[in-house]
Amino acid sequence: MYYWIVGILAAALVLYFLDREIYFYEATHLGPRVQSWLYDRWAAKYDKGKQESQARDAEMLARPVLDSIKNAPAPLDT
Repeated sequence: MYYWIVGILAAALVLYFLDREIYFYEATHLGPRVQSWLYDRWAAKYDKGKQESQARDAEMLARPVLDSIKNAPAPLDT
């Protein structure tokens, strides 16, 4: 009668631990083949996100620094 509730709870628990294993431990406990397969599967998505992040670096990193030193006095000549 309540077997479906126990089944759903068991499935949720398995999925929780699988999620922790994949994202927190990077699937190291699942073996090198599984870990390699996961890296190969997500490499393109990671690379795309990294390229987008690097494209914004000038705006998010360099621009605030340049704006903050714009009105700074020139260094002393020695």
